[in-house]
Amino acid sequence: MLSIKEKLVGILHQSGIQADISARPKHIYSIYRKMVRKNVPFDRVTDVRGVRVIVADEPSCYAALGYIHAHWRPIPGEFDDYIAGPKDNFYRSLHTSVMYDDGNRWKFRFAHQK
Repeated sequence: MLSIKEKLVGILHQSGIQADISARPKHIYSIYRKMVRKNVPFDRVTDVRGVRVIVADEPSCYAALGYIHAHWRPIPGEFDDYIAGPKDNFYRSLHTSVMYDDGNRWKFRFAHQK
C-alpha cells in the first residue's frame, strides 16, 4: 500500500500542482497536551497524523485542497481558512481533516511560499 505522501504526490502531480510535502505522526506528548488543554479524549484529537503541503501561491492552496477533498472524505467541522481570514499573528494557511483509505484521520495544512 502506498503511503499517504506517495499518494498525495501522485494526485497533485496529475493535477499539475507542484508541492513540497511532508507527512508525520504527532508526538505522544503533544497529543497528551492537546487532550488536557481541550479537555477531550484521544478519539477527539483530529491531528494525530499530519501532512504539510507547501505550494507556489494562494490559488494552488485552494486547488490542492479541492483535489484532497475529491479523493478523501473531509471530516465535517474540521476546516479552517486562515488565508481568507488570517490569525492575529498573520498566520495564513488552509486546514482540513480527512478520512484516509485505511480509516484513519489525517490533518492537512496547505500554505504557499512567500
